[in-house]
Amino acid sequence: MDSTTQNQTNEIYTETIGENNLSKNLKIYLLNPLSMGLVGFAAFFWIDNIHKFIQLYIWIVRYLFT
Repeated sequence: MDSTTQNQTNEIYTETIGENNLSKNLKIYLLNPLSMGLVGFAAFFWIDNIHKFIQLYIWIVRYLFT
């Protein structure tokens, strides 16, 4: 009985924290570039795509050489 109560409590906390992080992330990643205008918004997506490209490159190199 105690373990059931503990699991339910953990699920409630996890869901609440996740929702707060989502709203915080949306403010950081969408509102900040928009406040810098079109150039800031374009730079945000360019940097984001470069980051994804680098991750893909690292994954391919690890796959080929391990």
